[in-house]
Amino acid sequence: MPVYEIKKNSQERIRFEVTEYKGHTLVDLRVYRGAGEDWKPTPKGLAISPALWAEFLKGIEALGVELQAQGLVPGEKDLEVRGAL
Repeated sequence: MPVYEIKKNSQERIRFEVTEYKGHTLVDLRVYRGAGEDWKPTPKGLAISPALWAEFLKGIEALGVELQAQGLVPGEKDLEVRGAL
């Protein structure tokens, strides 16, 4: 069961799940394709061991800093200013 889901476009969603594969628990971020109630997983995605979760988050945080530095996403200050308006 998905823990979180992002609508990528009208035909694709990215699901965040804790899954099991061959007896191993995994953190799975996977693209699902479909419509209505019929969504199927695609090979596009990433599955990692929960033991790597802290390191994975460090990578995501570093990527966020780089995206902000390049002006591709708003920084914390930008979000604070927008929220105050």
